[in-house]
Amino acid sequence: MKAAFVTNGKHLLDEVFSKETREKLKGMFEFYEGSYDYSESERIPDVECIFSTWGCPQYTEEEIKKF
Repeated sequence: MKAAFVTNGKHLLDEVFSKETREKLKGMFEFYEGSYDYSESERIPDVECIFSTWGCPQYTEEEIKKF
């Protein structure tokens, strides 16, 4: 299953997901490299699972259908 880290503050990923947790998740999912903010969603068109932090972007139903 393809997954991505999406957040409006990339620095928050380190505060929410420890390195160990991210490594475990990467063993369970096929992650896109790096992380993305809301404005970069077009770079992950076939993502199936999004992991986020505080301030998670609120996707509309139309945006979700694009994935």
